[in-house]
Amino acid sequence: MIAYGAAGPVLADVVETVRAAVDLGSPVIGIGAPEVCRGLPDAVGLPVPQDLGEALAVVPLVVRGQQLAISTALALGLDPDSPHGLNKVTATH
Repeated sequence: MIAYGAAGPVLADVVETVRAAVDLGSPVIGIGAPEVCRGLPDAVGLPVPQDLGEALAVVPLVVRGQQLAISTALALGLDPDSPHGLNKVTATH
């Protein structure tokens, strides 16, 4: 599970969902607030600044997600600039 959590009223629900996923055996990558992964020894946490407020926190959360995606693609030996089955230029006739 990849869980995104920022300080604010929704964070408690994210933490509860993460705990439920762990109870079902899911590995966890928590992006954002440290509470997302707190107390989960096998979880991977990717922090973001916590002083932005919930409305602006989405920007670094998305950037962390993009960093995770490119790192995963590269680790799997994939070329993120040339994804299989996707052409960046549409051919016209």
